[in-house]
Amino acid sequence: MTLFLPLALPALIAAAPAHLQSFSGDYTGKQDGGNIKVTLKQDGSGGVTGTFHDGSSTATLSGTTSPDGKKLTGQFTYQGINLPFEIRRKGAGIEFVMKFGNEEEVMSLSRTGGAVPEEAPKPTKPKPANPPTSKPSTTSKPRATPTLAGAYQHPAGLKIGLPKGWKVQAYGPVLALLPPGATKLDGDETYLLLVGEANGVTSKTDPRLGQFTELVLNGAGGEGGLILGKGITFQRTGQDSNGLTFQGNNGRGSSIYARCLFSEPKGQIAAVLALGLKAKIAPREAALQSALAAVSASAPERDSRLLGSWKGTTATKSRDARDAVGRQQASSVTDSSTTYQLSGDGKFLESRWSRTIAIGQGVSLDSGDTVERTSGLWAASNGKIAFCEDNGLYLLGSYQIQSGHVVIQIGDRVITLSRG
Repeated sequence: MTLFLPLALPALIAAAPAHLQSFSGDYTGKQDGGNIKVTLKQDGSGGVTGTFHDGSSTATLSGTTSPDGKKLTGQFTYQGINLPFEIRRKGAGIEFVMKFGNEEEVMSLSRTGGAVPEEAPKPTKPKPANPPTSKPSTTSKPRATPTLAGAYQHPAGLKIGLPKGWKVQAYGPVLALLPPGATKLDGDETYLLLVGEANGVTSKTDPRLGQFTELVLNGAGGEGGLILGKGITFQRTGQDSNGLTFQGNNGRGSSIYARCLFSEPKGQIAAVLALGLKAKIAPREAALQSALAAVSASAPERDSRLLGSWKGTTATKSRDARDAVGRQQASSVTDSSTTYQLSGDGKFLESRWSRTIAIGQGVSLDSGDTVERTSGLWAASNGKIAFCEDNGLYLLGSYQIQSGHVVIQIGDRVITLSRG
């Protein structure tokens, strides 16, 4: 089967460690001649949120600290794409490491505004509950079937039921199911919604579903899965008529529970991959099963107003390289634009054009016209648009049509197009 998945989604699941130092603060530096600023805020449980600003755009990030408090790993959302990142302590500053597959880009940043706080805020310990006054009954009561309060219509055509209080939220290229009361992904219980073509799978117990789930969790040859990456391995511990159970270990003694539930294949198939603490996930399973039982398939909708060729405006970006006293040594100018071809048969072609001219030390370089093309399938309806690239990357966004223009937003990336 083929499910629409991000190329990489960094670990959101980790135990809450004790920390010696807080990462909270502002950090600045330079990269490729531009100014970089990273702002971090660490809470008492070891979670960190913040922003990354490169002088022209701002990205959000979130992650968790290592048990020794010397490293931070998490998710970096830039131009609608989620990428793994790592932050390492370096003296009073940090090294910010962006990861692109097997490659890394390292930026050394200095802390501004004083020394790093010696200790992060400590979480408040909950008071112990009062012991029960009577012995609880050992007779289990039958669970009521959860009530479905709505449905989510996936742009690819699949409709999934939503239990009361649950909602679907996009995080760049991945969809998450948020339980009642949640406003963002939680490391203790994360529910990812996967949708794709069944490709010959006719039963929820088809062995190919197990093979696919193991590939998602562990990767080819155990090199790290598509969800949590390297350093975390899972072993299958059970299978029933609804799905598969796995137990994972992050190599530091922390255990991670994983449960993958499937809908009945109907040309397309939906799956919910739950990751985190079994004590929190297990009570939710009845609600998730009721949602998957209500899955129905239909042909993907494609807003006819989007058919045809679209061209983006040309953007110009300039950069200067200066020496230690501020004298200009070199400069470059890059022009770029994007075009889309959206066909009625569901295929799309995205072409990204760019040209860079650099001048420095009496030498002029011209890259010439460079064109990168991406193709795949698309669907759009009711202001929601989805792209599934041929390489498997799935992107979900929104669109608005305004006076002959269309504005597409995927995460932080906003694309304004006109008829071309």
